[in-house]
Amino acid sequence: PPVFVTRAPAQVVGCAWTSGGIVFGVRQGPLHVVGDGGGEPAALTTLEGNETLHAWPEEVPGTQVVLFVAGTAGGARLEGKIAALDRRTGRVVRFNLAGTHPHWVGSGHLVYATTDGSLRAVPFDPAALEVRGTPVPVLDAVGVKTSGAANFDISHNGHLVFSASGESTARRTLTWVDRAGRETPIAAPPRNYFYVRVS
Repeated sequence: PPVFVTRAPAQVVGCAWTSGGIVFGVRQGPLHVVGDGGGEPAALTTLEGNETLHAWPEEVPGTQVVLFVAGTAGGARLEGKIAALDRRTGRVVRFNLAGTHPHWVGSGHLVYATTDGSLRAVPFDPAALEVRGTPVPVLDAVGVKTSGAANFDISHNGHLVFSASGESTARRTLTWVDRAGRETPIAAPPRNYFYVRVS
C-alpha cells in the first residue's frame, strides 16, 4: 500500500531518492529533503537573484552531489541553468549551461536537455563541482515540457531511453467513457490534446 512520506510546501517539480533521503524541488521554492521514513521537509538550497525555483534534482552516484535546475518561471515555460549542490558542505555552484533535467553518466559527463529538445553532454568533475569543456549535442528532438520535465533517462550502465517530441508522436483522440466502461469516440480530429476538462 502507498505510504505517506511528507506534505510538500508547494507543487513538486522533480524528485530523487538519494543516499541521504528524498530530495525534491517545489514550484516557487528551493530544493527540499525529507528522510527515507518520512517527516517534515527541510530546505536544502536558497534561491538567489531572479530564481523562482530549484527543480529536477538527481544525485551523482557514490557522492553527496545533487544536480538540479536553478530556474525562473516568469513565462509559460521554465527557463533555467544547471547547478550542483554538495550536501557535505552546502556549497552550490551555478553553471553557465541553459537547460533542464540534468543527469550524471558514468563516463564522467553531465547530460541535460535544452528547451528546443536537444540533449547535450559536457565533462563534469563532481569532486570539484566543475564543468570542464564545451557541451556537445548528443540527440535532437527529445520531448521537453513547459515544466522543464525532459522525456529521457539514463541508466547507470549508460543506456539512454527517450520519448521524441513533435506533433506526430503526441497525436491523441478524445473519447467519452461511461461508468460501465463503455467508450464512445468524440468526433474531433487527432491532435496534441492534454488536460481535458468538462465545461
